[in-house]
Order: sequence, then structure tokens, then C-alpha cells
Amino acid sequence: MGRPKAFEPDVAIEAAMHTFWKNGYDGTSVSDLVSATGVNRASLYGTFGDKDALFLACLDRYCTDNVGRAARELEAPDAGKAAIALRIERFAEACIADPDAKGCFLVNTATELGDRIPAVNARVKFGFQRIEDAFFRALSRAADRGEVRPDLDLRATARFFVACLQGMRVVARFDPDANAIREIGRASCRERV
Repeated sequence: MGRPKAFEPDVAIEAAMHTFWKNGYDGTSVSDLVSATGVNRASLYGTFGDKDALFLACLDRYCTDNVGRAARELEAPDAGKAAIALRIERFAEACIADPDAKGCFLVNTATELGDRIPAVNARVKFGFQRIEDAFFRALSRAADRGEVRPDLDLRATARFFVACLQGMRVVARFDPDANAIREIGRASCRERV
């Protein structure tokens, strides 16, 4: 019978996720992960496998927690145009409040790794699709209530909002001007719905 784990795997995943998020996949060594998690190399490998498997677990956590939280706000039964505007506003504020200007973990991963690792690519696509679908459902409810223009292409607008959110994260990485980021968010709603 093996010894019980001396660490909490969920806590280690969270620490590893923030390390990968800040430094990227290639910019994060196993030593960095050991330092960030406080878990020795053998225990990390024994629990998560290799660096690739831990990275995938981190992407899964990000999609469940960060993307999932945003999607759930937009999927509420009463979520419509106001919920869309609020989600975009909250996203802008999160970009501004990020002291490390990390950007979006999914965007960072997509730009760093492209389709180099199929399992990573699948998770990035899943995350983007999850938020797009949530925007689409909120837009559909808004359309049913007459809150948006009747000629609005709902799917294209949902994709536009995803691109806008990711664009705000990119802008915040190199020029975290609060007014500019807020204006991007306000303009996205004003111009599309």
C-alpha cells in the first residue's frame, strides 16, 4: 500500500496553471513547477505523469473554472443583452486588474503552441466554443425578447464577442490602459447589438 499524498492535487494544479499561464508552456520548466507547487519532481510525475499531462490538467482547470464561470453567467435563464454587457464589462475589469498582465491562458496557449499538440489544440477549441455558445444562447434570448436588432446574425455576433474578449486580453498584456480597455468593451456592445 502506497503512502498517502502529502499534497493536495487540486492546489498543485492551480499553482501550476498560474505558472504556465504566466510563463507559457515552453517557458515553464519542471523546476519552475516544483517551485510553484511545492511538490517534488517525483510526486508531480507520480500524480500527473509528465509535463504535458500536467499542462492538459491545467487547461482543463482553466476551462472549468474561468471559462465555465463566464459561460454560466451567460447561460442563466434570464441572461440577455444586459448580461452580455455585464460579462464584457467584468472581463474588461479583470484585464485591468491583472497585475501580471498574463492575458488569456487559452490565447497564450494557442499563439505559443498552435496545433503542435493535438490534445492542447482540442482544449483550446473547446474553451473558445464554450464561451461562444454561451454568448449565442444569451443573444438568442435577447432576440426572443426584442432586445437586439432583428437582422443581427447571432452566431457571427457571438464569435465577434469572443474575439473581442481575447483582443482585450492581448491589448492588456502590452498596454494595460484602463480607459482604452473599457472603451473596447463598451464599443463592442454598442456596435454589435
